This record gives sequence, C-alpha cells and structure tokens, in this order.
Amino acid sequence: MPDNLSPEDRRKTMKAVKGKNTGLERKLFAVLAGMRLRGWKKNAAEVPGKPDAAFTAIKIAIFVNGCFLSLIHISEP
Repeated sequence: MPDNLSPEDRRKTMKAVKGKNTGLERKLFAVLAGMRLRGWKKNAAEVPGKPDAAFTAIKIAIFVNGCFLSLIHISEP
C-alpha cells in the first residue's frame, strides 16, 4: 500500500507521536499516587517489555496501550 503523505508530512506526523508521558499515563500515575500506593516505578527500563508502571517487588507490570490498560504478572525467565 503506497503512502499517501509526502516524506516531510510523514516525518512531522511521526514526530508528533508521543511514546512516554501521554495523557492516559499521567492519569494512571495520578491514580497510583492518589491511592498512596508505594513501590511502583515509572517507565521501568529494567523490567522486560519496559512497562509504563511496575511494582517490581511483587512482579506486576502495567502497560498503557492506547485506550486500555494491560496488567501482567512478571514471571521469572
């Protein structure tokens, strides 16, 4: 399927796509902080899959994907 945008327009479009700190992620972080939950990390690079939030001590990862959340139990490799 051919691209319907010029290379310059495609570059601008892709540059506008945010990978971190989206509105939904900020809402999630506010909820976690508002619930006074402790022990979670934001954008945990050391956890496989680099989740948006992770409770590393209890091995729970939270991924924010568009308009829904995914909760995954982190297992030992």
